[in-house]
Amino acid sequence: MSNELRIGVIGVHNRGSLADHAHRPNSGVRLVAGADPHQPFLGAFAEKYAPTLITTDYRKLLACEDIDAVFICSPD
Repeated sequence: MSNELRIGVIGVHNRGSLADHAHRPNSGVRLVAGADPHQPFLGAFAEKYAPTLITTDYRKLLACEDIDAVFICSPD
């Protein structure tokens, strides 16, 4: 078991940027996965938080057993 809190983000653009406030690798909190139907947004997310899981299917993110919590930041 890891001492790190690993967080996934559904909807990485716009509201998803709020998750950046939680990303504190030196404090044991890391964004490790992003899901968004728009591939360009995922590319930017992966560059910022690499290494990370990125997917266009949020269900793949939810099925990942290495994620402890999820921010749901998709549009209304």
